[in-house]
Amino acid sequence: MKRVSNLISSFSDKFIKKQGDLLLDFGSGNARFYLDGKLIKTESSSFSNVHNNDFEKMRLVERGTISSFEYASSFLNQNLTSLINRKKLWPRFTGFYLAPSDSTQVEQIIIKKVLDSLKYGNWQIVTKKNVVNTSYGGVIDIGFDLTEVILGVGTGNIVAKTIKSGSRSFTKIIRKVVRDKYQLDVSWAGADKIKKELVGDDFLLSTQPIKQKITVRGKDVYTFVPKTIVIEASVLQNPLLEKVEELFDEIKLFFSKISTNTLMNSIEKGIDLWGDGSKMASLDNFFSQKLQTTVKKGQASYEVHQ
Repeated sequence: MKRVSNLISSFSDKFIKKQGDLLLDFGSGNARFYLDGKLIKTESSSFSNVHNNDFEKMRLVERGTISSFEYASSFLNQNLTSLINRKKLWPRFTGFYLAPSDSTQVEQIIIKKVLDSLKYGNWQIVTKKNVVNTSYGGVIDIGFDLTEVILGVGTGNIVAKTIKSGSRSFTKIIRKVVRDKYQLDVSWAGADKIKKELVGDDFLLSTQPIKQKITVRGKDVYTFVPKTIVIEASVLQNPLLEKVEELFDEIKLFFSKISTNTLMNSIEKGIDLWGDGSKMASLDNFFSQKLQTTVKKGQASYEVHQ
């Protein structure tokens, strides 16, 4: 019996290694699953009901912390079942949870309880700064609630900062501007769509109004009657620029606390810009101008070193 057990265990270990490592990035906006560092599944990590379409109040993760043990466990089990069937993964795969670089011990304990409740996988927690994979000197990853700044990639001295600000503030200001200027109440999903429809390499940098128009659907703030209007993208330029500059001020504060050599070496090699927040028009050009280096929009990539 012991011999059979050892054979099964040996087979399992080989199969797990063949399948590779599954990484989970469970953010406020989306849950992303990576296999061998490649993105294989993205699923919205927010939920709603028929009475309320305000996604801001219904997120499974808030600022890097699990907000609902029960819902998070159910959500992950459902998605893991789908992945196992689709990718033919062995249920005992090795799983890694990508925690924010500055996550506290308490936050990691909460995360571990959720992971231990899952039906699949042998899970470990790793911080993003330890598994980030890029050919550039650093990463600015703008998520919904958090922004991760990681420098010194490829050296033995990686430094990181988790800033509690992200693309939520961009979406929020779009809703406010549209409401104040056009008396139209747009949903979070609608405002996020507007953000991603903005175009132009100089959207945030131009001193001239952008001649772009965007079709927006929402409800009249007085009558609550659904309507569709066309707005001038230029009305969003300055408000969004102010929010981006607020985020950059936080990044500069982090820069002021690290060594000159680490900062210079990282900036000289360029910066990878990740996250849904990075998709806003000309954000890469904004950071490139501010940092005087190459800034490229890319897709998050991670590599676990065991």
